[in-house]
Amino acid sequence: MKKALAILLALLLSLSCLFACSAAPKINKESWALVSVTKNEDFLYIASSYADAAPGVPTLDCTLTANRGSFTITELASGKTYTGTYGEREELGIVAEYTITVENRQGNALVSHSEDEDGNLLTTLVLHLGDYALLFVAQ
Repeated sequence: MKKALAILLALLLSLSCLFACSAAPKINKESWALVSVTKNEDFLYIASSYADAAPGVPTLDCTLTANRGSFTITELASGKTYTGTYGEREELGIVAEYTITVENRQGNALVSHSEDEDGNLLTTLVLHLGDYALLFVAQ
């Protein structure tokens, strides 16, 4: 009986994890830390915690918070802020896509789960504005 109960509990735990990890995350449910800024796949900036991955690339540390249709990106060193808006969410399996506007430039944002090189689950946010892409990870 104990073995059957243990198996049942393990199965329920696995199913709940699968359900939680399979749903697309939401932009406003996390606080985000910048990883990199690229233009046409060339690094323009990288967060100081990832500087070893791109030697010689200038560092930039930012956070992003989102709530009720708007978001703010804050440069940690200077306190400078950039604001934008996000629109309707379209769920595409485990990815959520939003339309965004920053300083009259329109683009999209993709929020999803991914894995790092060690197999750890990450929640990522990518803002696409023209040729630029800003990659954030959930803090």
